[in-house]
Amino acid sequence: MKRYTTNQPVGEGIYFSPRRFAFRSMHEAGPLPGHEGDTYLRVPALVLLLIGLPVSVAYVIFLPVIGFVMLFGALSEKLRHRGQPAATEGAGAPNVHFGTFGTHAKSEPGDRGRKSSQRVA
Repeated sequence: MKRYTTNQPVGEGIYFSPRRFAFRSMHEAGPLPGHEGDTYLRVPALVLLLIGLPVSVAYVIFLPVIGFVMLFGALSEKLRHRGQPAATEGAGAPNVHFGTFGTHAKSEPGDRGRKSSQRVA
């Protein structure tokens, strides 16, 4: 296959940049866009269709299958841990911290862990 570079005038068609793993579609003749040093390969439309068909079929099949796999995985995990006590501390109580927001005394460098209200004058 012939290689083309950025800003090289080309005809209509689809061009692939292996470095960026991107396709560029040129609707009319002109220079190829991109960064300096990028190279492109012209991709015939028939090749693109032959590659695109199996990839799209795999995507359509994979999407629902992975959904079912994740659903059954989550259900089996729930069933496997049913009746076992939770490993975290205070499993039955919600993890809530009571207090007021933003009223804690902050320590400064050199305080050695003392809060500002405990600072010695």
